[in-house]
Amino acid sequence: FTRGVIEVLENPKYSDITHILFMDDDIELEPFAIRRAIDFLKFSKDDMLCLGGGMINSNKPHILHESGAVYNYNPPLLFLNKHNLDLINKKTFAVLLADIRWTYFGWWFFVFNKKVFTSINLPFPFFFRADDMEFGFRLLKNRYNVTDLPAVFVIHEDFFAKNNPFTDYLIYRNELIMRSI
Repeated sequence: FTRGVIEVLENPKYSDITHILFMDDDIELEPFAIRRAIDFLKFSKDDMLCLGGGMINSNKPHILHESGAVYNYNPPLLFLNKHNLDLINKKTFAVLLADIRWTYFGWWFFVFNKKVFTSINLPFPFFFRADDMEFGFRLLKNRYNVTDLPAVFVIHEDFFAKNNPFTDYLIYRNELIMRSI
């Protein structure tokens, strides 16, 4: 992610680009999600507004896995916003449209103005699990507005399908990295 940002910031041929999209390479995307994000940000009165996309479970395409999350340090708990929301049930529409408190949005789909880097600097130039969380903390600290849009989402394999001892190791190791930061 960081290398792509550096290319956009330093190369004059990209000077007209205003926003950057971080998006995982292992997701499925409905192409109009990008168009919706562009249109939404184009009409926003806050040109520094950041937009996170939701994640739909590929095994249950009517279930929203998450759209942003809140992380608490004491005790260390993670609350996924709109977690396991049934998109078929009309009673869930109010929750789907709510603008809820957030700490971060996953980088499976996250759009922001490239000017963000003048105040919060670049993401770390290496991968560590929870890099999106750390970036979200910096956005929050600098009082950036972040929201989601129900029509902007990706489809992703269930995270539990990827669980293994190495993933567990990364989660615990990166928890320590996040706490030290």
